[in-house]
Amino acid sequence: MSTETEVQQVVRASTRKESKKKGQDRSEAGLIKRFKGDGFRYRAKLIGVDEVSAARGDKLCQDSMMKLKGIAAGARSKGEHKQRIFLTISFGGIKIFDEKTGAMQHHYAV
Repeated sequence: MSTETEVQQVVRASTRKESKKKGQDRSEAGLIKRFKGDGFRYRAKLIGVDEVSAARGDKLCQDSMMKLKGIAAGARSKGEHKQRIFLTISFGGIKIFDEKTGAMQHHYAV
């Protein structure tokens, strides 16, 4: 009798844990579904666009970010604000849209 009660408690506990998972689907199929079509959209502020010589490299990205942040700090001292954008990431590439007008500013194919 006691083993039957223990089994029921274990079953109840496992179903509670499963029902509490309401986060994003991290499976491979879930990630593919998430980036298909229009992709995933983020709100952001654009500090600048800089061409880089290579597609990878932490040092290269860090140097580019520091350069753009310096330009943004100069603009901020003049009273200018960063541009608000939507950054859309999909299998088709990375797209940058202006938040106010909705016009596409950049498209980087993947």
